[in-house]
Amino acid sequence: MKLVIDGYAGAGTISMGGYDYHDGSRATGETRNFNAGQMIGAVLEYASRKGTPVMIQIMSDGSLASNSMVDTSTAGRNKLGWQGDNSSVAATLFLVFSPKGRPVLRNGVAGQQIGYFSSDGSVVSSSSPAANSINQIPELIMLNYMGLAGTDAQFPTLFPMQGLGPAASLAAMTVFQPII
Repeated sequence: MKLVIDGYAGAGTISMGGYDYHDGSRATGETRNFNAGQMIGAVLEYASRKGTPVMIQIMSDGSLASNSMVDTSTAGRNKLGWQGDNSSVAATLFLVFSPKGRPVLRNGVAGQQIGYFSSDGSVVSSSSPAANSINQIPELIMLNYMGLAGTDAQFPTLFPMQGLGPAASLAAMTVFQPII
């Protein structure tokens, strides 16, 4: 998994890798997740103090299965250890902060989400154009990044080979009103 934090107003990009937990413990994952949470919190605090909007993207190439062994270390916190990847539950998400207040959803639905999982936890590959297409995830993120800047109408022109679909489909996948 990789954590990418990107600030709109020239703040730059932070990329944190090394979030695959293949050592059979829980402690490694708990510690790295805590550190990622601290980094996200620091970026949000910085954006707030600078009065700068920020978009934070988190990508996962899958989840982990438990090895049914309890990690009794302090960092493992008596939780089951992790081992092995499960790519059928990969996901990406983005968080948005605006110093002007809570970002407004374009369609007004409180839980707007692009794509979804089935009851067994697997990605429903037909739930969005990007659900089963690794090359369309960056397109979807870029579309929403441009939407935050109010430039999403330019997306089909700037990316004529994009695979997300026509303008109506793009509009349905652009989550927030502009915050810039």
